[in-house]
Amino acid sequence: MGGNIGLHSELGKGSTLSLKLPAGALGQVALVTPEKPAAADGAEALQIPELPYRLLAVDDRRDILHVVQHILEDAGATVSTASGAAEAFDKVHKAQAASSGFQAIVLDIQMPGINGYDAATVLRVEDHVESAQVLVRLLERLGRTVHSAHSAAQPMSVLESIQPTVILSDIGLPDEDGNSLVARMRKHHGLKG
Repeated sequence: MGGNIGLHSELGKGSTLSLKLPAGALGQVALVTPEKPAAADGAEALQIPELPYRLLAVDDRRDILHVVQHILEDAGATVSTASGAAEAFDKVHKAQAASSGFQAIVLDIQMPGINGYDAATVLRVEDHVESAQVLVRLLERLGRTVHSAHSAAQPMSVLESIQPTVILSDIGLPDEDGNSLVARMRKHHGLKG
């Protein structure tokens, strides 16, 4: 078959057995769609949190993208996929033009060409309000009380009536740099950080 079997063992450390077989081209191999596991008799069914969002999943590995898509769809999301940053940019712009932008984007960090960090830098300026809404819902599901704002002016007035334990701020706000906003909140409201 053209493969090989390897064995490496160190006394007191363990053994590794490897089997390598040539698989040939995998690009056209059908991927198996995972099924939700049934609960065992008498066991409580697995509760998957409901994610009723429009999401974009981006990964250059077809198998990983397939699994991510199905996990998110099983949780209730509507998922579009892209195999790289360029395709993701195109899908984001088309969705915005159709007034159906994505509420969150799941990005692979180690993609060839434009990596996930650089893609996120470009994509995060899109849909600020929707991104904040997704974050609010996720934090509320964790039992947190969340106050949100969409400009630098809004949180200053909110801080008059609440004392937050955590502040999350976008650095690229439309009316002020996020770093200077946090510095101002610390100075005027005695926040630690």
